[in-house]
Amino acid sequence: MPAIPHFIGRDAQLKRIEQHFEQTSESNKRRRVVVIHGLGGIGKTQLAIEYVRRHEQDYSAVLWLNGSSRDRLLQAFLDVAHRIPADQLRADVVATLDDAAVDKETVIEDVKRWLSLPGNCGWLLILDNVDLEYRGLGKDMQGFDPREAIPEADHGSILVTSRLSNMSIGEKIQLGNLGEEDAREVLVQQAGRFLEG
Repeated sequence: MPAIPHFIGRDAQLKRIEQHFEQTSESNKRRRVVVIHGLGGIGKTQLAIEYVRRHEQDYSAVLWLNGSSRDRLLQAFLDVAHRIPADQLRADVVATLDDAAVDKETVIEDVKRWLSLPGNCGWLLILDNVDLEYRGLGKDMQGFDPREAIPEADHGSILVTSRLSNMSIGEKIQLGNLGEEDAREVLVQQAGRFLEG
């Protein structure tokens, strides 16, 4: 996912994410969830990237999952499983990770189990582009409830980006258009990069 070299604006929203995820002695082991929602192309993923840039060192692991469809989510969990030390996953899962017929649902459950381990509470899980409606008449068969990707343990930090404004998990942060000054700065930055290249 391409990131702009210099992040512009969104200071208030970035501060809200930081405050929500801020770890204090009493909240260190409590799960925290933030949902950034808004129109497509408004900067949700860029805001998540900027948060990670500034705070990556605060986490024991940062796991970025593509949530644009159920199939992509399953593949993202499989990719994450390959990054977890083999001795921390179930032996039957490790044995099948490279098989073409791997049971991705079992892999998801084992990754979620790993995230739920009592001593493994300092991670950040990002579910990016959870945009497909998973309820009601407008339900998309590739849509999914983001809670399916979240471990049941009451620890860890979870950041969701979505076009859906009706999610009922976590602290909601709505992104709108940039202010005129910030929009002008983005345009200058992009034009300058284009002219140099």
